[in-house]
Amino acid sequence: MKSIRVRTASGLAALSALLLMVGLAGCTKQEMKDTKETFMTTAKEQVDAAGKQIEKMKSGLAELGEDAKKKWNEMEPVLEEKMEAARKKLAEAQDATGEAWEDAKSSFQSAIDDLKKAINDMGSDS
Repeated sequence: MKSIRVRTASGLAALSALLLMVGLAGCTKQEMKDTKETFMTTAKEQVDAAGKQIEKMKSGLAELGEDAKKKWNEMEPVLEEKMEAARKKLAEAQDATGEAWEDAKSSFQSAIDDLKKAINDMGSDS
């Protein structure tokens, strides 16, 4: 197999686009639509699960000590902000097509990973 050397950013972008096209070359429009629908279903499930985790933490506040309640009061706005960011990126992914969809998927994944990390950090501090 021959290696390919990319020397410029534009060359890298062109190579990335080519690899994406090759990867999708065998896909029919229906298969690409199914892939987006599958992604969107999974993404919505992730957002819903994160919301349920936040609600569960809220409902357990009465059982927590004062330090934990104080920490929650500090972190709740951060969690809500990250949840809103994930919802926004999910909506952008839903509306995106073509290359913009690939970018939107990546942006959503970053937002949901950030939200999950914040939830896990909050859960480990409680």
